[in-house]
Amino acid sequence: MFFKITTKFFVATFSGTLFYILPFFVEAEPWVDTSNVFLRADIQLLADKGHINIPLTTFPLMWADVGSALTKVNEHELDKESKSAYWHVKQKFNFSKRNNKIIEMNFASDEKRFTGFGDEYRDANFIQGHFSYMGDSWAVKLSPSISEDLRRTENGRLDESYAAYFLGNWVISIGMQDRWFGPGWDTNLALTNNARPMPAIALTRKSSTPFTLPFFNDVKIPWTVTTFMGQFEEERHVHNAWLWGFRFNFKPSQNLELGVTRLIQWNGDGRPGGLDTFWDALTGKDNCAEDLGGCSLEDRFKYEPGNQQVAVDARYTLNYFSRPASLYVQMLAEDGNNKNNDLVAQKVWQYGFDTTLNIADTFFRVYLEYTDSFSDCTPARAGDVPGVGLGNCIYEHEVYLTGMRYNGRNLGSSYDNDAESVVFGMVSQLNGLESWELKAKYLDLNNDNADKYPDDPNNGNTVTHIAEEMLVLSLKYQLHQGKFKYTLGGSINHSRFENDDEDDNTQPTLFFNLQYSL
Repeated sequence: MFFKITTKFFVATFSGTLFYILPFFVEAEPWVDTSNVFLRADIQLLADKGHINIPLTTFPLMWADVGSALTKVNEHELDKESKSAYWHVKQKFNFSKRNNKIIEMNFASDEKRFTGFGDEYRDANFIQGHFSYMGDSWAVKLSPSISEDLRRTENGRLDESYAAYFLGNWVISIGMQDRWFGPGWDTNLALTNNARPMPAIALTRKSSTPFTLPFFNDVKIPWTVTTFMGQFEEERHVHNAWLWGFRFNFKPSQNLELGVTRLIQWNGDGRPGGLDTFWDALTGKDNCAEDLGGCSLEDRFKYEPGNQQVAVDARYTLNYFSRPASLYVQMLAEDGNNKNNDLVAQKVWQYGFDTTLNIADTFFRVYLEYTDSFSDCTPARAGDVPGVGLGNCIYEHEVYLTGMRYNGRNLGSSYDNDAESVVFGMVSQLNGLESWELKAKYLDLNNDNADKYPDDPNNGNTVTHIAEEMLVLSLKYQLHQGKFKYTLGGSINHSRFENDDEDDNTQPTLFFNLQYSL
């Protein structure tokens, strides 16, 4: 049996350690996190135009990899768009090497219902400090915060805090970091920053130094891998369950990037947690007793090693008339169904297209993204009876009833299960100081109008228990001015409900985020 620890004990021990070691380091952060969509767009542009060649669909993204790639860029060969992106990225890279002390405050009219890449907040109102340092072999960041939701308690949060140690081309880290596994701009199916980051221990490749295929010395394939073991919160159906995550992505050519993700929810209070259990989950020895005609709930609770998902994704870029255009796709599947001899089952898909435009001498990253998290789960539950449109299975589990969720939010798609989303987005940096982002969304949430646990506020769909159609238009503007960074934004949200007991409504939201560098 693995040693059981509580999340509160983890956070208390981790924060105490950070306070002890923090004064011994000077300088920076080792990676690009999920907080800056404008920086991501610039790095992606340099890759799409062939100026750098590193994997870019896994975050946190190592600055060592980006910085090394920048040294190989000949600035004099860049067109105007690429040169602008190059200088933006280089400026951020140089800033990342500094001793950073930042105070951040956020004020919003409501909490953010869906969180995506680059979003400033989840809770409406908070104040947070960011203190990061880096030495030759260590990096630490302390980010204490007080949120409006916690104003009546003595406990704050340490989201985004970490300690990391560099060992050759590997980084060992412990902390609470947002992760993003996949090519999506608005959301992914596998792992996103929609939920708060959970405490985890991680191992990550520092540089995507390519390997060379035997007998093909000219074929060099950059690759990176990261794996982590995290712990869920106590207040859930299976207390203190663990989450193992794995992400491997590589570029077999300059234009093609591929990725594989595995997630396994296992262990926890009252559940088997030994290495043999983890091995059974890892090797797919799952879905107990289905070869004997089905599992009783009692059998599943006794023998089921865990709840697991697998995702594969691809991003392919073409360049016509010096204008890159990319197609990307991600498929997420739950663990296999032995009844049908499937390695994976209950597949859901995401498709996207992105490109760059030049309008009035201003450059834009533009994308159109479609995600569908509905899977007909009826056949797996009703023998050979044809499907009748029953969902409520993606991100759910019969043993881990709270599913792939953390602190009331889904770990994968921002829109939880049984949802379709169509998102048009535009990202632009007007100059080195001003940026803005526009999103227009059509959301068909919980579209089977059913929930696995309709009367339980702690389990089931975290977005809505009934069918809801939404139109969302959001805009944000960001300005850097001296030591200040101002972000002002808002959205208009119109919802229509299928059930008669809910009235259609239109709700505006506004937010203001302020960061000051000490």
